[in-house]
Amino acid sequence: MGYDTYNAFEKNYDGALALEQARLMKEYGLVDAGYNTFILDDFYALENRSEKGEMIPDPAKFPHGMLKWTQSLNKYGLSASAYSSNGYKTCGGLPGAYGRELQDLETWRSWGWGGEGAIVKYDNCYIPYDNVTMENEYGRYERMLEAIETLAKKYKHPNKFIYSLCQWGWQDPHNWAPRISNAWRIDGDIRPYWSAIANILLLASTSYGATDHYQHGDMDMLEVGNFGRGAPIGDLTVAEQRTHFTAWALLKSHLLIGTDLRNATKDTIEILGNKELIAINQDPHEGKAIAPFRIGLQSDFSRITYNETSPPGFWAGTSSYGPVFMIINTLNETQEISFDLTENWAVRAGRQYKYMRHIATSDVDAVLAPATSVLASQNQSSMDKPSDLQRLPVEVFDRVLELLHPNYELAGLSQTCRDMNERVTPLIYAHTIIDLSPHLNLVKQEDIEEDHEDIDVQRCFNLMAGLGNNRRQQCRYVRKLTIRNGYAKASTKGTRWGAVKGSYFDHSSLSLHSPWIWANRVLGIAIPRMPLLSELVWTAEMPPTNELFGLFLPGQLRSLVYRFSGDFSYHLKLEWPSGFSPGVRAMKKPSLSSLTITDITSWEATEDVSTFLVNNMESLKVLKLRFLEEFTLEDKLFNIVYPIIDLQSQLRLHSLHLRNALSPGLPGWLEAFDFTSIRRFTLFEANTAGVTRSKELWNIFRRTDQRFESLITNCENEDFLKFVKSTQGLEQLMLCNPIRPFDDFPKLKNHFDTLKCLFLPQDDPWEFPFSTVREMGIISNCTQLEQLCITLDYKNQEQVFATLSKFQNLKHLFIDRHDDIKCAGDGCGPTPGSKVFIKAFCDFCNKTSAASAFLGRLELLSYYRTLWSIKPTGQIDAERESDQVEEIDGSAQRANDSEPPETKAAVPVQIGWTDLLDDEMILAVHTWVVNSAWDGMTTSRAGETTIPTPQQLN
Repeated sequence: MGYDTYNAFEKNYDGALALEQARLMKEYGLVDAGYNTFILDDFYALENRSEKGEMIPDPAKFPHGMLKWTQSLNKYGLSASAYSSNGYKTCGGLPGAYGRELQDLETWRSWGWGGEGAIVKYDNCYIPYDNVTMENEYGRYERMLEAIETLAKKYKHPNKFIYSLCQWGWQDPHNWAPRISNAWRIDGDIRPYWSAIANILLLASTSYGATDHYQHGDMDMLEVGNFGRGAPIGDLTVAEQRTHFTAWALLKSHLLIGTDLRNATKDTIEILGNKELIAINQDPHEGKAIAPFRIGLQSDFSRITYNETSPPGFWAGTSSYGPVFMIINTLNETQEISFDLTENWAVRAGRQYKYMRHIATSDVDAVLAPATSVLASQNQSSMDKPSDLQRLPVEVFDRVLELLHPNYELAGLSQTCRDMNERVTPLIYAHTIIDLSPHLNLVKQEDIEEDHEDIDVQRCFNLMAGLGNNRRQQCRYVRKLTIRNGYAKASTKGTRWGAVKGSYFDHSSLSLHSPWIWANRVLGIAIPRMPLLSELVWTAEMPPTNELFGLFLPGQLRSLVYRFSGDFSYHLKLEWPSGFSPGVRAMKKPSLSSLTITDITSWEATEDVSTFLVNNMESLKVLKLRFLEEFTLEDKLFNIVYPIIDLQSQLRLHSLHLRNALSPGLPGWLEAFDFTSIRRFTLFEANTAGVTRSKELWNIFRRTDQRFESLITNCENEDFLKFVKSTQGLEQLMLCNPIRPFDDFPKLKNHFDTLKCLFLPQDDPWEFPFSTVREMGIISNCTQLEQLCITLDYKNQEQVFATLSKFQNLKHLFIDRHDDIKCAGDGCGPTPGSKVFIKAFCDFCNKTSAASAFLGRLELLSYYRTLWSIKPTGQIDAERESDQVEEIDGSAQRANDSEPPETKAAVPVQIGWTDLLDDEMILAVHTWVVNSAWDGMTTSRAGETTIPTPQQLN
């Protein structure tokens, strides 16, 4: 615990300013709370060493010498900690300790550095060019450990330095750093906004197990108090800062203050001085960190909802003071969150516990029994119906404000209108979506026809205009920005066909008033006003410009989805006006953690892809590459492949998604990825050659004992089955081969015991018949299943539910009824619709007590409906029509239609699987939730369950 100068000042500090922070720590009671050391983080020495090779303190910053400065620091009850790097230089370009470890330790001792709580923060910059493997990284860090041990023995010093590695999470340090250090960084540098906090929490959820006495993951310095400062400007609310500090304390991270205490508010000091949380962090008898007991979003908290922006919200552990819970609402809306106290292994049923809340805030309402909490979002106060407001279209909200006050600039709003703006705007602008269309005419109003499509275009124009003028400061709330294609009217057919010479559809050049140029101009004004923007989705056919990407601050973007296509490449070749150059290579010091590039087709595209991979190799955790067309060995795909190989497995990915990547030939180039770090792997091939070549990849995985937590693929063959049978620890298996013979899967019968999510849809049951009894026998060993998708033979529903009722952990059930498949032959008539299935399900529950208990545990029941096929190019064929869907359920119940159904018995709920599965499952999910009857079926798990009758449903 202590203070670190970097977050607040970087290089802009001197000895006097540092001592002022120390004085304020003492004055505010932070020293008495346990903060006992002070780190001058880089920039304290001159660039060159002395003739003897010793570091020289910067005389401009420390005019009286470093020893006297340290003595002044000690008067406040603080020890002096050290910072250096295991390369030739520190990250700031000053002398590093590589090869001079013991000499620098002696120098620091001569300056008075060391003592109780003192740290050596050891960075990872300017390392030798031939010294980048894990073995050499381990060796370089081990050298400093040996030097620390030598110094302690030499001077018989009981309080040797706490050794803290700052290697930014490289090489999975929780697996090896505990052997040579006391702490290790789990990620790159922290930033003062919620998305950065959430990402670090997500990483902590995978490495908390290595934390114990004298060893823990370092989640980086605290950003408490940094609201309104930094680059980008910090935006953490008080609630988010409390959550941030609580998580760092309970996960046993360093607690290093990183704010200028001269500007500290009462809330800042209160959060930093929370003695109850500090006591748990510094617990002398319990070294383990809290651990997540649920993963994902409330209330769907399974691994299928792995989401970088929403880390686990349910954590538990123990301490000397009793069991500990940490419940976080990671969403941008108020939630009622429920959990069982016994989900913490340290809580024993039947005992009485005293409840203590360690965070005093009006944003949290909590009671002990039942264990239900109403939590405000991490950055918003409580609202009555935030979910309704989030669904409010932006243009409607704009019109409401305009009606409330004609002159609706922020300064002119009435108090009521101002309150509405401040509470609602952050919700609806958090994810801003802009539809660009080639029909967007911003010059001639008479060209806009009064049809729905043109009205949508006009709304898009109004939204962009609002962002451009930013009158209500709505830009500051944008966290995710999506630029996508709108519709293309038949009269224009995009920008390449039928364009009049000299018009803004002109194929030879782009005029200054074209929608593409105008959109780049408006976004160029708006993006610098979006300090929270960390996610960008650009799937419009218009390419962005280098000028636009150059506006992002270094490290601002954490997630990028970028689409190439024929239209995209076409626009790259157009003559753009002066000052606009299409491309994405102007991003400053990118540090993306998630990169998705789709529809990769051309020379220009592949060059941009390789640039992205090289520039983000240190930070990238999630990579998705989707090749649109089939490639040959001679194609320019290798502009991507060769840079990956040149990276020599430095891409330390957590998730890898590949589509049509095996077409160039044998998958040997994939060995350039370090698959040992990959936990989620997705592979889709749209052509037979790619599926066939996947065999070698599965064999490579089997030979190297590769292990995944999640595996999604359509490349199912004998080699795939052998790999799955040989692997261990698989928790999610999703298979989507549309012509899978079900007889293949009994071979996996005894290998499903670890699975929590299993999707086995059977798309062509007429061509490959199956037995319900056999299918249920295969999954009967999946005792840990929480989510299941199977193909249901409607004639044997009772047998299915009899088996399902035995699954104690099953929460989500998806039934693939193949109602929408085109039947082959006269013997295939329409299958029963939804109401018939619900009736049969309720009848079974009425008759069977076990099924009634099963229904009480079930949280979601859905139909998994196959509506789309795959084109040869690997795209979803959205034009494929269903022979049966209108006959059975009515057109309003199609899975890609969000209108209400014609029947009064049920309400469709659209599930956002495309975000999760990258639309690769080619299966659409539609859920029917019975209106009043469903509530009756699940009112009480302890009491009597009411089952609706078929008459009630009809």
